[in-house]
Amino acid sequence: MQATDANYKELFDSGDYIAEAKVVIDGITYQQDKLYNMSVHRKMFKENKPMIGCAVSGEIELSVDDPGRVFSRQAKIVPYYRLKNKTKVSGWIQKGTYYIDTRDIDEETGRIDIHGYDALRLAERAYPSSTLTWSATSPTAFDVMKEIMTFLTGATDVNSRTSNYIEQETIDKINSTRHIIGFPAQYTMREVLESIAAIYGGNFIMSDNGKLKLVSFVGAYEETFYLITETGRRITFGGTRILLRG
Repeated sequence: MQATDANYKELFDSGDYIAEAKVVIDGITYQQDKLYNMSVHRKMFKENKPMIGCAVSGEIELSVDDPGRVFSRQAKIVPYYRLKNKTKVSGWIQKGTYYIDTRDIDEETGRIDIHGYDALRLAERAYPSSTLTWSATSPTAFDVMKEIMTFLTGATDVNSRTSNYIEQETIDKINSTRHIIGFPAQYTMREVLESIAAIYGGNFIMSDNGKLKLVSFVGAYEETFYLITETGRRITFGGTRILLRG
């Protein structure tokens, strides 16, 4: 979970706020007055039922008012939001990193309608030529995951830069046990990630910070078991949060 500032927490707990959005597309920032119908869709499961062993890409849809602007395909999209009321405003919070898939001009409004996916969409390709040593004792699941992220993000230094594309808690979880992965002949990178996710009892998604994240259902944090509403509001009884297990 991303760190939030004191104003965000205070506003969220009070319920007295409105949400404001902005988006950065190919380095160009669009504030709320130029941004329309933005929605982010991220699923944990491939089907409409709980399961493990998934690696599901997120999607974004939005429209921007910028006549004549031409965005290249695969241009980066980074959406943000914040909370505010008449007296307080929170810091901006990133809601993923996406890449343009389609962009069309709305003939009535002149706005640019954009659809994009996050980096996991690129994992649909066959596993490329590997630099790892495949044997009975290597590589580990984490080594394979780092190499896949290198292919997806274009990073060249596997030992350092790639870790910047992986959530620290995912690194900790996968490094805590040593699993050897077999050579991925005729498998896509997504299928390899799905097999790693299954080993650790969870699913892969791209996090709000645009990093690969393993959401494991084994040893989940206590926070996972508090009751909340569909919009993320805390459900309390007499001011105390309700925990489904001790």
